[in-house]
Amino acid sequence: MRAFPSTKNEWVALVLFPFKTYVVIILPFYFLFNIFYPQPLTIYLGNNTTVWNQTAEEFLVGFVLCGPLLILGFVIQFFVRDEKAAIRTLMFAIVPFSFFCFFLFIGLIQHML
Repeated sequence: MRAFPSTKNEWVALVLFPFKTYVVIILPFYFLFNIFYPQPLTIYLGNNTTVWNQTAEEFLVGFVLCGPLLILGFVIQFFVRDEKAAIRTLMFAIVPFSFFCFFLFIGLIQHML
């Protein structure tokens, strides 16, 4: 058993592991938090000013950081010729990207109303 990776593929997988873990762990915690402490996604303050729920904002900041890094990891793994790992990384990258697009869409709709 080795303590450190020895190939490029293993190093890329080691670097991407915390981001994949964040994507898997944060979703249940976010939804459980919203079940026990329900809050609206956005709060209208008046004068056409809307602010995000603090929990949703922190959730999105993590996803904004994870999404592009996982896509970059996908590209690196694809060009290193580790296609199976690249596809798995792409699956992890789709989740933050889709949630970010969903929240962005909600924010745009709220702003237009």
